Amino acid sequence: MCKRKESGKLLAIPAALTLFLLPSVTSTELVQGTVIGKSFFFAYALCAVGVACIAGWLYRPKQPVFIRPTDAAVTVGIVYVLANICLTHVPVSLRFFEWTGLCLLYICLRQLEPVAFRPVWIAVVLGATVQALHGNLQLWGMLPSTSGFPMSGSFFNPGPYAGYLATALPLAVGGWLYGEGRFFRRIMAGACLLICLALAGSHSRAAWLATIVGTGFLVAGRFGWTHWLESQRLSVRLALGGLTIVCIVCAATGLYRMKAGSADGRWLIWKVTAGLVEEHPLVGIGFDGFRTRYMEQQAGYFRTHPDSAEGMLAGDTAYCFNEALQAVAETGFIGLLVGMGILWTAFSGKHRAYQAESRMCRAGLTAIAVFALFSYPSQVLPIKAIGVCYLAGLTAIDTRGIRLAAGHKAWMPKVVSAMGMTALLIVGMMKLVPYRKAWQEWSHSYADYRAGNYVEAARRCAQAYPWLHSHGDFLTYYGKTLAQSGDTAQAVDVLRRAKECYPNTILYTTLGDCYKSLGQTAEAEQAYLQAGYMIPHRFYPIYLLAKLYDETAQQAKAIAAAEELLGKEVKVESTAIEQMREEMQKLINQNKTRE
Repeated sequence: MCKRKESGKLLAIPAALTLFLLPSVTSTELVQGTVIGKSFFFAYALCAVGVACIAGWLYRPKQPVFIRPTDAAVTVGIVYVLANICLTHVPVSLRFFEWTGLCLLYICLRQLEPVAFRPVWIAVVLGATVQALHGNLQLWGMLPSTSGFPMSGSFFNPGPYAGYLATALPLAVGGWLYGEGRFFRRIMAGACLLICLALAGSHSRAAWLATIVGTGFLVAGRFGWTHWLESQRLSVRLALGGLTIVCIVCAATGLYRMKAGSADGRWLIWKVTAGLVEEHPLVGIGFDGFRTRYMEQQAGYFRTHPDSAEGMLAGDTAYCFNEALQAVAETGFIGLLVGMGILWTAFSGKHRAYQAESRMCRAGLTAIAVFALFSYPSQVLPIKAIGVCYLAGLTAIDTRGIRLAAGHKAWMPKVVSAMGMTALLIVGMMKLVPYRKAWQEWSHSYADYRAGNYVEAARRCAQAYPWLHSHGDFLTYYGKTLAQSGDTAQAVDVLRRAKECYPNTILYTTLGDCYKSLGQTAEAEQAYLQAGYMIPHRFYPIYLLAKLYDETAQQAKAIAAAEELLGKEVKVESTAIEQMREEMQKLINQNKTRE
């Protein structure tokens, strides 16, 4: 018994520290430091968690090995994702590396006894409390923002920030409702208050819905509201059900009207994504392949709907804002069924001795699921890490399962697992150092680019390229840097590679400029047209197209493009748009005079 407790503490401490510190980590040395800083910290911290896990296996080699139903479902999910990546040949992305780390985190957390999860839950609440305080101080003007928004904590956007708080709030509410000791419950109540204040100021409708549903699920279970409802007459239940529907409709209408344009934009994204699902319904386009295909699909949509008013809602999109739909697009309906199977096995577990922990974990997963219907938690590492903790916690308290080995028979699988994880950690650490250096080179390249030293900026990108050759944003920037430095031919090669990873309007306008300088008029025309189809309300691609026609003596096309630009509805007035419109009017007058 003593050995079991000691080994549990050995693993619980680094896991708790990781979850406490992860949301607050940022980096000023790396590009996209609020996101990438967390990824690298997670990778390094996971090494410490892995070492503790290996030590636990070797410290108690005769401890029985149990496999729960959720473990089996998670294993099926891991195998399916790996097979999907091999079949679809989607470029390996940062999200895949994070997914690999989260799989290791699940394996490590599954070694904890149910009681050993308590410091992990407390660490999650404390981490969220720190972020809530951080965000409130930003809102009150006492701390600077890290993202340009009034409130975002240590995140890149208020949406993920609010989603993280909504994800952690069920643990704080559970600590307040179920905690032992008045002092502890007061601390949890204070954490709840700070988190709710930050959520109120975030203006994230998805996070509000996640908070209401998640905490409502928890409170209803704590006070037995579901049992009370079941004991009422049918007429009372019908009346309460009707009142609930009316409240939901009114709340949904109010939330829609708060940001109607944003909601309409998401409806457009879902409609275009449905086209991807129709093309690849079973296995999808590949894990994390959404950003590799979506913008081309959106361009095709507006090519066939040139006069659609939805063009004013379009943008350079990398997320679906609905994780279920994105999962179907990326991994097909098979992947969706696998994911639903994992959740079903976790929620249907038997947790007789740990009812409070069960309700908190299920409430947390419910909050993530609701938030996922309108946002992109799969792109936010702290939310994913908490979700893995909820899943591992539910699996640990499940009484179902089979015993694979015990006593001397348990020694061999544990030693083999320890050797495998050791090899994986060593390889990961060897790759991690040069990978981080590549991100640093990209950051230094930005400084050179802003200073106008394009040749040096391109040289630094060349050093980072072997490690970031499948990162769409990097490739677009690298191609633009090469174009500015005068190496147009190589810029075209890099931008063509970027199209396979993340096609977007900046890429296509830069590619059009490169083709134009190389004298490849037809290719430049197609690039500008594609950029215009991707986001129809943008003026710049049509402006470049009109200039191309004018400079290649295609007067009729130049006039038509200029008139199209002048007839465009302006979404946001700016000096640049006014200058383009004035120049297009001059172009029309000059070409008509020539005729």
